[in-house]
Amino acid sequence: MLVHQLITNTPFGRYLYAIGGNEDAATVSGVPVRTTIIGAYALMGGIVALTGFMQTAYSGASTSTVGSLMELDAVAACVIGGTSLRGGRGSVLGVLFGALIMASLLNGMTLMAGVAGGQVHCARHRAGARRLARPAHGAGRR
Repeated sequence: MLVHQLITNTPFGRYLYAIGGNEDAATVSGVPVRTTIIGAYALMGGIVALTGFMQTAYSGASTSTVGSLMELDAVAACVIGGTSLRGGRGSVLGVLFGALIMASLLNGMTLMAGVAGGQVHCARHRAGARRLARPAHGAGRR
C-alpha cells in the first residue's frame, strides 16, 4: 500500500515512470534524473534490508546464499503482472498478482517434486527393508 501511494501520488513516482519510459525526454522535461535514480536505488536497498531482517527472523538463521537465484522469479512475477520490460508501464497491484501466480506455480512444482521424491524414497525404503528381513548367507546354521 505504501509503495502504491508513493508511485501514484507523489512526484517521485511520476518521475520514475517518466524515466522508465524515456530517460532523454524526462531530462528535457526537467525531471531530476540522477537524483530520482539514486532515490530509487536507496528505496530498493531499504526494502531489501527489511526483507533480509524478516527472512532471518522467520528462519532463525541466515547465510549468504539465502535468496540466491531468485532474480529470474522476481522478473517473471513483474512481467506476468503486466510490467513492461521496456519501462514506463506497470502497477504495484499487477506485480503483486504476478508474484502470487509465481508463488502458486513454484509451490505446485515443489509439491509435485515432493510426491515423486517420496515415491522413490518409499521404494528405496521397501528394498532396504527386504534386505534386512532376508537372513544373511549362512545365518542360522551351526
